[in-house]
Amino acid sequence: MLKTVRYAALALLLPLALTACDDDDDDGAIVYRAELSGASEVPPRTTSATGVAEFRLSDNDVITYTVDVTGLSNIAAGHIHGPASTTTNAGVIIGLFSTPPSTSPFTGRLAEGTINRSSTLNGVDFDGLVNLLETGQAYVNIHTNDGVDPPDTGPGDFPGGEIRGQILRR
Repeated sequence: MLKTVRYAALALLLPLALTACDDDDDDGAIVYRAELSGASEVPPRTTSATGVAEFRLSDNDVITYTVDVTGLSNIAAGHIHGPASTTTNAGVIIGLFSTPPSTSPFTGRLAEGTINRSSTLNGVDFDGLVNLLETGQAYVNIHTNDGVDPPDTGPGDFPGGEIRGQILRR
């Protein structure tokens, strides 16, 4: 009797345990996420701006992404960079949008799109990008620029990047 109760309890708990360990989304996509902040920049930036970037790798070798930000002014560019750890900078792999928003400060969906095997990537191929995502060696960086010298005078003027986040598997 006790053995039957143990097996019954195990049968009930096993699906919950497997769900908790699942890195895939309901549609089978692998999900990666980057929490963007000034503190994650190298060197760190003092800014109240934040953001979240999400990447979904589907079975058919397509990465769909969204980038949402809060409180960014003078947005100039947004990229995936790599390979790099959280303490180093690296070159641009691919841009995430071509035209920055005209509203400043901006809060909302900054970018969305797809990356696939025919996308133009710098320094890596598609499989290399997926490997960087899988190993946590890529990051999202959002650059700002007020267009007035000198650079790096404060929020809205960090051409090297105002908010950044390492892309990690969720």
